[in-house]
Amino acid sequence: MNNVTIFPTPSMDPTTSAIVGEDPMEKTLSDIVEIYILVVFFVIGAPLNLISFYKLLRSLRQCRTGSLTGRISINLLRLHLNMADLMTIFIYTTSQIGWLTTRQWLGGDLLCRIIKFFHTFVFYLVSFIIVCIAIDRVYGAYKLR
Repeated sequence: MNNVTIFPTPSMDPTTSAIVGEDPMEKTLSDIVEIYILVVFFVIGAPLNLISFYKLLRSLRQCRTGSLTGRISINLLRLHLNMADLMTIFIYTTSQIGWLTTRQWLGGDLLCRIIKFFHTFVFYLVSFIIVCIAIDRVYGAYKLR
C-alpha cells in the first residue's frame, strides 16, 4: 500500500495546507537574483535610454528643420521605441522590484489594476513598434525598385 495519507500531519497547518515554519514573505534565491538583475537593468538602462531619448529628440528637430528630411519616419519610430523602453524600465522594473522586496501591495485595487495593465501594455507596445519599424524598412526597400 502507498504511504500517502489524506489527513494532515502535525507539521502542516490544516487551515492553509502550508508547512508550518515556512514564511511566505521569505525571499527565495530566485527572487534575490531577479531583484539584482532588475536593479542592474534599471541602473544601466534608465540613464542610457534617457540619453538616447535626448539625442533622438535633437535629431528629430534637425530633421524637421530641413537638414535631414528623409530620415523623419525612422527617427520618429526610434523615438517611439525609446519611449516604450523607458516606460518598460520605469513602470515594469520599478514595480517588480517593489513587489519582490515587500511581497505586498500597498497601492490599493485601482493602482494595482493600472500597473498590471501597463505591465502588459508596455511589452506589447515594444513588440508592435518593432513590427512598425520592420514594415517601414520593407517599404523603404521596395520603394528603391
